[in-house]
Amino acid sequence: MNLMKHLGSTLTTAVLALMIGAPAASARPAAPGPPPPARVESTPAPGEVRIPGHWAYSGRNWIWVDGWSEPERPGYVYRAGSWMERDGQWVWVEGGWRKLNRADARGAKSVPASAPAPCKKPAGEKGALAAR
Repeated sequence: MNLMKHLGSTLTTAVLALMIGAPAASARPAAPGPPPPARVESTPAPGEVRIPGHWAYSGRNWIWVDGWSEPERPGYVYRAGSWMERDGQWVWVEGGWRKLNRADARGAKSVPASAPAPCKKPAGEKGALAAR
């Protein structure tokens, strides 16, 4: 079910990007500035890891992509993707699962990559995507 939710979110982002004339989310155009603050999301259930939502840049607008939960993977840690400034532009650095090593914190289920400060979702806003 979580995989289906993720696929639906990814497909919706790609379709929205195509509708507004921008490359699909996988193309990830560089952004002229940093993304808006991340939104506050739910806490994962026991035995799950939260894959955090993030802002995607369509080439014109910031689009929120909802996060989801996945089952823990013994021996692995999830590193969240993040926006990083490179040569005056902001680029998306994809996250993913990686094998645990001694440098990882004991019991870590998720290692955020320079996570931006969370903010609350605007009142009355619904749906997986919201252009900003």
